[in-house]
Amino acid sequence: MAYNSDSTVHRVGYMFLAFSHLTDGEVDNKELGTLAGILWAYLEAWDQDLTGDGVVDFDDAVKLIDNDLIPYYNAQDDDSRIAHFSQTVNMLKAQDWWTDDFANMLLRQLKMVADADGHYHDNEKEWIRITADRFGVSAPA
Repeated sequence: MAYNSDSTVHRVGYMFLAFSHLTDGEVDNKELGTLAGILWAYLEAWDQDLTGDGVVDFDDAVKLIDNDLIPYYNAQDDDSRIAHFSQTVNMLKAQDWWTDDFANMLLRQLKMVADADGHYHDNEKEWIRITADRFGVSAPA
């Protein structure tokens, strides 16, 4: 499977990957591990077995990151990455299931990724604040 811009789980995963990389210039293993755990929960909730083994598990999250998200992300320049992040915010807000509670959960998860490496950078705080503004909710503390 390749990156699918019509897939909500791909879009959400891309948001997390772009946030992790663009805010401090790197994605370390702790951030990737946190990202994989978050995506696993989304894959379970949306019943998406990407490996085809009949079970939605951590392997599906790893496949999503390694086979779909990273190659697509690496093929883009920073301007395209930022534009895709912004388009994803708009796409999510347009969903009929979108709520402030979901927005707040997603922002808390972005903060979990930011905190994973032990450094909550000012740029990460600013991206979360701007994303919260775009979602129409308050940024998490």
